Amino acid sequence: MASQTSKHHDGHGRKTHLISKIKCIFILIAAVMTPSGANALLSIIGALGLVVVPASFVLLWVSQKDSIVRGG
Repeated sequence: MASQTSKHHDGHGRKTHLISKIKCIFILIAAVMTPSGANALLSIIGALGLVVVPASFVLLWVSQKDSIVRGG
């Protein structure tokens, strides 16, 4: 049981590190972009958050609810 707990914590640490790296990259990109370029990037990120992510969740939910039962 202890090994599973340590694996879980290691994975969480890697996720946190990855997220902080992504934040740093976006800050660096935003610092060198023109305001219109930064707004375009934010529009794309906003579209992902408002359209793509919810649509993906809905499609996954529907596909799980409507699973095919195969005879075996």
